[in-house]
Amino acid sequence: MTMPEQEFIIRPAVISDAEAMARINIDSWRETYSGLIAQETLDAMADEEYIAKWQRILSPENDLNGFRFVAEIGSTMVGYVGAGVSRNETLGYDGELYALYLLKEYHGKGIGKALFL
Repeated sequence: MTMPEQEFIIRPAVISDAEAMARINIDSWRETYSGLIAQETLDAMADEEYIAKWQRILSPENDLNGFRFVAEIGSTMVGYVGAGVSRNETLGYDGELYALYLLKEYHGKGIGKALFL
């Protein structure tokens, strides 16, 4: 018997999401790049550093152009996306996808595609 897929929601990120986004950022790197990047580099990724980064990015005082959305299943954040104006005008694009992170166990469920759209 197969279990039904859990439904997910996509919503705008808020500053209180910083810790969960930091955890997804770090866990995704460790899941994806193990064996490709030196293990010492992956092990050195510090929660506090990434939490502070996301608090700065999501701060209401931050004047960065762009948007950030998170994906949740129940009360668990499983991924996020960030996009905004192109950071390189010479490429000729108005917008840019800055980051799309999704925990490995949630790949193939349409969540990444929903975050992208």
